Amino acid sequence: MLATSESCTGQRWRAQSPFDQHAWAATKDFSDPMQDFELDPRLARDTFPVGRIAGCQLLLMNDSRYRWLILVPEIPGVTELHELDNTTFDQVSQAIKSISRELQAITNACKMNVAALGNQVPMLHVHIVARQQHDAAWPGPIWGHGEAVPYSEPQRQQLITELAERLLTPRA
Repeated sequence: MLATSESCTGQRWRAQSPFDQHAWAATKDFSDPMQDFELDPRLARDTFPVGRIAGCQLLLMNDSRYRWLILVPEIPGVTELHELDNTTFDQVSQAIKSISRELQAITNACKMNVAALGNQVPMLHVHIVARQQHDAAWPGPIWGHGEAVPYSEPQRQQLITELAERLLTPRA
């Protein structure tokens, strides 16, 4: 049975069976991830670069109410984690784990929120947020809660330096 459908991002795919609906992802070329990669303009506008890890860009969200990082695999056209090949998925998963662990240690967060939503920005990106019981949105979600409070320049520079040293420098 052949099925044709359209994703919520407007991409069309054709599957052999209901169990193979994402077969089109297997045809994506992961050999040169940087070939056509361009960061979504909304992510570029709302974040600051921290560095690169595991073939991903690590970004700091410009909202000082939360320690909020975004990990973006540098693979054009990918919108979902399950579209990654196994090796890339493993690398991204290990990066999420490592970043979450270090960010929790840096911030003494009582809870780490990790999410790949993509409803407004379809480019695959993973939010990694250190939550505190006293933060502006606790215990609810951070999305849509009040207005962002941008970092001052000195705050931003100091935090990015600390994050890069802790998250991107290999540990002995």
